[in-house]
Amino acid sequence: MEERGVYITLLCHCWLENGLTTLEKRLKHICHNPENWKEIWENVKVCFYEKNGKLHHKRLDFEREKQKRWREKSKQGGLKSAKNKALRKGGSQMVDDCLQPNENTAVCSLQSPVFSLQSSTPKNLKHKYMDSVFLTKEEHQKLIDKFGEEKTQEWIENLDNYIGSKGKRYKSHYKTILVWAKKSGKTTGGDSLLEEEAIECSKNSRNFCSLSQGIENKFCKVCARYEERKQQYEDYKHKEE
Repeated sequence: MEERGVYITLLCHCWLENGLTTLEKRLKHICHNPENWKEIWENVKVCFYEKNGKLHHKRLDFEREKQKRWREKSKQGGLKSAKNKALRKGGSQMVDDCLQPNENTAVCSLQSPVFSLQSSTPKNLKHKYMDSVFLTKEEHQKLIDKFGEEKTQEWIENLDNYIGSKGKRYKSHYKTILVWAKKSGKTTGGDSLLEEEAIECSKNSRNFCSLSQGIENKFCKVCARYEERKQQYEDYKHKEE
């Protein structure tokens, strides 16, 4: 059953992204890191084939092409139906001018829905990555082009963990990753996340932090006031003794 779940998960991802990454580490993560991944992948990978740096599935390719042909056929049928309907109403010249423009004809201004039959996916449609990160295909590809596939996934994981733990909301997850990358000055995620955590700690505590209770966590050392607060705690502790 676990093997079937992995197969179905990869099929869904392959359909949405028009292919799968060849990085086995990434595929394992998509499937929520099953313990016996090696054994499962050995049986599942034979269902896919590699093309142009991605893994594809023959049945999905067939269905995708079938949908493409159906959309084109529907589009042409809609245009033909609109033309016939206009002809019956005596609007043949106007329809012909719109459907067959030439160098002496301006761009058709007819805005009837029948002339805007475009069965395509909106460019701004966002896809879900992990549990909380949403990016368009174009944004995701831009990140891969800038940071590489593995490091892009690392940024996505960091953002997903941060949103999940803090309940933060961002207008653009793509822009957020770019800002974090700029702050860190690196192409790997992590440092900017710690800095943001430390800044939030400073803002919310109003000069009260964990060091005042003798607790030092991983965010303390990236806080701008770490050395000052640590010394204050040491001085306070010394007076108590």
